[in-house]
Amino acid sequence: MTVTEYAAKFTQLSRYAPNMVANEQMQAKQFQEGLRLNIRAQVAPFMLRTYSEVVARALVIEREMEEAQRLRSKNSKFGGSEKWERYFKCQKYSGTTYWAKGPRRCYECAEVGHLRRECPKFQQLAYQPSQWQFQQMNPQIQGRQP
Repeated sequence: MTVTEYAAKFTQLSRYAPNMVANEQMQAKQFQEGLRLNIRAQVAPFMLRTYSEVVARALVIEREMEEAQRLRSKNSKFGGSEKWERYFKCQKYSGTTYWAKGPRRCYECAEVGHLRRECPKFQQLAYQPSQWQFQQMNPQIQGRQP
């Protein structure tokens, strides 16, 4: 059911439960709770107070969702969805496979050809204990002062 259809049905049925829609805020709340979950989740953060504001926002969101769906279906006909899927998977790690395009780049030294775990500079730093680590390994024991 579209937002327009739901608004018409809501108005029609609200005559039978006037105590649930006694004022503008209650009407807005009841209408919002009856929206489809995907639309309601996007309307809720606006904390709209009037019925007309909720209806208007829900219509805008529904229109945007329909437009996004239309573009997705259009792109899938031309292989566009695969392009976006590859874009979002870029530089994510899964098991032993890297999906990033281009050469591998280290996050530690920014050099091409290896990753941080293989970085010679990082490995040197990893084996040099810091002063804090040294103090943790050799804590000073202090007794009570007389």
